[in-house]
Amino acid sequence: MFLFLFVLFILWDYYRTKNEYFADYVDRWGIPEGVVELSAEQVKKRSTHYRFEYTHRSILGKGKGTLKRVVFANSAGFPIEHNFSEYVDRSSIQQIESRKDRRGQSVIEIEYQNSKQKPLIVAYIAGDSLQYVDLKSLDKGMGIGLTSSFTSITSNAFESMFSNSKSEIRRYRLIRDRQGFIIRKLFKKYNGNDDIAACDAKGIYGFDYLLDSIGRPRLVRFIGFEGFNFPNNMGIASKKYNYDEYGNISVIAYLDPAGNPVLNEQRWATYTRKCDENGNIVKGVYLGIDQKVCPLSNDGGIIGKEYDEHGNSITESIFDKDGQLAWGREGVARCVAKYNKQGRIIETANYGTDGNLCFNKLKNPV
Repeated sequence: MFLFLFVLFILWDYYRTKNEYFADYVDRWGIPEGVVELSAEQVKKRSTHYRFEYTHRSILGKGKGTLKRVVFANSAGFPIEHNFSEYVDRSSIQQIESRKDRRGQSVIEIEYQNSKQKPLIVAYIAGDSLQYVDLKSLDKGMGIGLTSSFTSITSNAFESMFSNSKSEIRRYRLIRDRQGFIIRKLFKKYNGNDDIAACDAKGIYGFDYLLDSIGRPRLVRFIGFEGFNFPNNMGIASKKYNYDEYGNISVIAYLDPAGNPVLNEQRWATYTRKCDENGNIVKGVYLGIDQKVCPLSNDGGIIGKEYDEHGNSITESIFDKDGQLAWGREGVARCVAKYNKQGRIIETANYGTDGNLCFNKLKNPV
């Protein structure tokens, strides 16, 4: 009887879902790999995290098992959308399946979903070094491609990047290092075909990556048609990143071909971020070419945030270079929010520079 119950337990444990939590992830051999691991207690106080869901863990819990899903979630564990422009190419949910093709080579299918679990596109990753990524629609299996720009910061919505028409990019051609991390990504016009290069909306044909020790990009160089470093139509040739101990991007710097700071579309060159002891971003500062605080074309230059005990952002304020409240892009200086138990916003209030309630650009005071 004991043996029978033990076998049942082993089978149950083998098939049940086990979770791990991370601050970020990288692509390694076509599969997301979490970096900067978080405990369940840390997750409860952090505004965002990535939940890795595994099944088929080997007997007695040895090994992680098979990764089935990656979810970008709030502290309550509910899927949310990315609202950071550096992660415009990341969906809220990734559903992952791995199999072997007729030649015995690995094929990875990743279905990208929004926070409501609506399927958006599917990526097929194949090749002897998993160097080909074909983007296809889910309903017809036809090629679907990038219509937005990887080098633009005007949008942070993954869902808006892809379309069945007006598209130039339907395949990525990857080069990986010996550890399986991506060090070059080239854009191609058609699924299953490497012959015709394609560019994004800013005239860029791909990226070269210099990575840190855990596979995150420290420098991203833009590639032109000839395969060499080339600036986009804003004069930006590369982007440089630094990270803090909590796994957040702490510095983003836009550089020209000579490696000097250059202004992007929002008229700033460098963005620095600081976080609290829970890893939540509490301050963001926009700098100009001279590396001094600069007023954005649509913000005051400095953003401050406050959080509740669950990692929910309850106050966001805009400040000028002198530390005074300033008008932001939404037509308000400060926004205060209330949340439900699921970490969803249920009420907001907008304030002006005088501290009084005000209307935003949509004529809404709350």
